[in-house]
Amino acid sequence: MKVIGISGSPRKDRSNTSKIIKTFLKGVEEENVYSKFIDITERDIKYCIGCDNCHKLGRCVLKDELNDLVDILYEADAFVIGSPVYVFQVSAQLKTFIDRLTHQLHCQRFLGKKAVVVTTSGGGYGEKEVINYLKDFLNMTGVFVVSELKKTIQDTKVLIDNNDEFLAYVRKEAKKFVSILKGDYSDQDQLEKMKNFRDIIGAVIKERRDDWPFEYEYFLKKGWFNS
Repeated sequence: MKVIGISGSPRKDRSNTSKIIKTFLKGVEEENVYSKFIDITERDIKYCIGCDNCHKLGRCVLKDELNDLVDILYEADAFVIGSPVYVFQVSAQLKTFIDRLTHQLHCQRFLGKKAVVVTTSGGGYGEKEVINYLKDFLNMTGVFVVSELKKTIQDTKVLIDNNDEFLAYVRKEAKKFVSILKGDYSDQDQLEKMKNFRDIIGAVIKERRDDWPFEYEYFLKKGWFNS
């Protein structure tokens, strides 16, 4: 199994969000599961330009690191994705990455994968919004969100490195996550959400089948039209 950690925090080594994700990945590795940490803020990811080529071809045509990262996600079994709260939303860097995944969202290319979502904030405001945004995004791509990790830190200059109790909790959650990955996890509410989105976007893809041939053929092969 492979678990990929994705951090949208630009604070590098002073990022509490990244620290939580890295601690979670260490817990995963202790269960003999491969993990890889990706700092999105260090990657060359351009803004989406709305050209529709990903819907037409199944891959983005912009020349940067996006397609390489997508290939890593395709090969993974699960994700741990997180961002600090920036004005009631994820960071700009993570949002830029997510905006480039509209084809993966349209065709639910991560269907059946599992995820944990992570956020941190300086006072608690916006944590719910970030968690819900990440959950909705992941569900729309076909990912089951198994759990969430959030930490409110009044002084954001203070790192959580010495918060042994919380970090132990994170490692415990990682071990539980591995157990879930080894089982047959499902969630009816999330399944219904995925299908509802698939029906809505499927109608759009069908209408635009001449413009978006890859996605039209993908839906046909999956038997998702009128399913």
